[in-house]
Amino acid sequence: MQTRQTRNLIEIFFKNDYSKKTQRKFRKWLVQPRDAKEKEEALLEIWREVTAQTDENTLSDLQQVHRRIDAQSRKRSINLHTLMRVAAVVLLLFFTYYLTQRYAVDSVNLVECFVPNGEARYITLPDSSKVWVNAGSMLIYPDRFTSNTRNVFLSGEAYFSVAKRQGKRFVVTTQNFTVEAVGTVFNVQDYPDLNQAVATLEEGVVKVDTKSSAHHSVTLKPDQQIIYNPKTNNFTLKTIDASRAAMWRDGYLVFQEASFAEILHALEKRFNVAVQFDAGKYEGRTFTVRFFPNETLPQTLEILQEIITDFRFTIKDDVLYIY
Repeated sequence: MQTRQTRNLIEIFFKNDYSKKTQRKFRKWLVQPRDAKEKEEALLEIWREVTAQTDENTLSDLQQVHRRIDAQSRKRSINLHTLMRVAAVVLLLFFTYYLTQRYAVDSVNLVECFVPNGEARYITLPDSSKVWVNAGSMLIYPDRFTSNTRNVFLSGEAYFSVAKRQGKRFVVTTQNFTVEAVGTVFNVQDYPDLNQAVATLEEGVVKVDTKSSAHHSVTLKPDQQIIYNPKTNNFTLKTIDASRAAMWRDGYLVFQEASFAEILHALEKRFNVAVQFDAGKYEGRTFTVRFFPNETLPQTLEILQEIITDFRFTIKDDVLYIY
């Protein structure tokens, strides 16, 4: 079956509210090994197109779905049928397919940790690995690891302290990366609304592979960071203080030669605001700055005023306007 035909079948399923029996048939067909390559390519195409189109309204819709699923907790087993009604989480279907292939079973029990803007969360995985999930992020993992590879999926940013398990790799998959480790401490950032993916190693060794057609594979040593631009397919390897890069876990925002867009993106996630600004005005400039946990958004912006010439801002109805 061609990728186009496979994609059409998947899209038809998304656009209709089928019975539970039909849903089970669809999922059984999806995870069958036949036409596995075409299914994977079709899901990747849909995922990339949808994530490129997500905006503030999409995230709001996703948060509403989570509130309907469980008003008390956003960490729970996935109700796949409910979540598929929101186009932006087509990646959940992709993750389900991928994990099912990895674990070679008909049904995979996934756990989802969704962290809205303005929050961060600490969780422990089934293998005792520790994960800190940053604001505006989603981590998906099986409720138990049953193969020689411990696969988890991330959209956003998370800091991993991986429990050592002899002969069992730990693999984080994002939209643009796969990061492979055994017993390691590292940070991964790959938000759909950022034009870069970043992996930073604090302890141990990790192998980072990009998913582009012009594939890159880099092995990081402690205090090394890879920054990958999926649009240009270029990457930069830097030496930094990795412990500073992960200070967001303690409420700090630390930027080392970061672009203005990166800083504003972090402020969006931290303070749950939408930002409007002229990207061209600050293009090509980088900044090194640290914000403390107890600083408010106005205080943070006043610091930026001190280091950036002609920086002006207005906050109105949860929207930050920068002039």
